[in-house]
Amino acid sequence: MKKKLHLEPGEHVVVSTLAHPSKLLRPAIVLIVAVFLHGLLQRMLEVRWRPMNQPWTSIHTVLEMALSVLLVLVVLFAVLRPVVRWARTRFVLTDRRLMLLGGAAPRDGVRIPLAWLHHVDTVPARWPLGLAGIGTLSVDFGQAGVLRLTHSPRVAEFGQLIESKATAHRQPSYPNPYGQGAYGYAGGYGVTGPVGGGPMGGHR
Repeated sequence: MKKKLHLEPGEHVVVSTLAHPSKLLRPAIVLIVAVFLHGLLQRMLEVRWRPMNQPWTSIHTVLEMALSVLLVLVVLFAVLRPVVRWARTRFVLTDRRLMLLGGAAPRDGVRIPLAWLHHVDTVPARWPLGLAGIGTLSVDFGQAGVLRLTHSPRVAEFGQLIESKATAHRQPSYPNPYGQGAYGYAGGYGVTGPVGGGPMGGHR
């Protein structure tokens, strides 16, 4: 893990977190609906249309296979892919930087010095997730972009922790070599787009 983080000398990990399992609710619903529809359509083929002669028996077989292939594709791209992405994407806070690493991040990850921090916003999720402390964390780094951590548990505590570490490490003379929108890209996980959040683990 430390090799992937590329920590600087003397730098230490404070929190290493991945998305809260509540982020997997949508893939779970997609899986249930897909399996239900697959079974329903197969049953309709059997009950309403069961030909006994060619070429209709071959067409019936092809339709059954097509339904099975469609189910597999839905499971791969709408269920397994988001689950793998969730499991591999990590949001890491060190005493010097905030990082986005893993599946949904760019190839080399995103690492932004805490010295560039402008402000942190925390928004609790809707009931009942909000009551459990889960919400969206938005970390504004000005020209470097905004990191959004959705489905972040203990979101208020995490936001306060980031602010405290940034205050302790703030260096006004620390230059930003990337310029406007250096990490700007939208969607899924990333800077200026929603980033999957999760249970706060990996305390060191």
